[in-house]
Amino acid sequence: MPSSSSSYPTTSNDQCDHCHTTYSIVKRKKSCAICRQYYCTSCAPRERHYNHPHRICLICQLISSDSTTDEQLLALKVKNLRSFLQAKNIAYHTCTEKQELVDLIVRNRHL
Repeated sequence: MPSSSSSYPTTSNDQCDHCHTTYSIVKRKKSCAICRQYYCTSCAPRERHYNHPHRICLICQLISSDSTTDEQLLALKVKNLRSFLQAKNIAYHTCTEKQELVDLIVRNRHL
C-alpha cells in the first residue's frame, strides 16, 4: 500500500488532469518534471533545457513565468499551487488562504 505522504502521485486516472482527455495510444499519460502530476502529451509538452528534454505541464509553465499575474495564479486550483510549491521544497502548510499560496509562489518563483 503506497504511503499517503508520497511526493509523487499514485493516481491511476484514465484522463488528463488538465484537459480531461481520455488517455489512448495517441494521447499518452506523461508526468510533469516539476509537479509530478499526470497530463496528456498536449498538456505536458516536451521542453528542451540544458540539452535534456523534459515534459513541463502548461500549469507549471504558467506558474513559473515572470509574466503571470497574481490574478492568473488565483484562477488556478489550490491543488496545482500546492503541487508546485511541494516540488520546489517550499513549505506551504501554514498557508490558510489561496492568496498566501500565490504570494509564496511569487516570492520563490525562481528557486
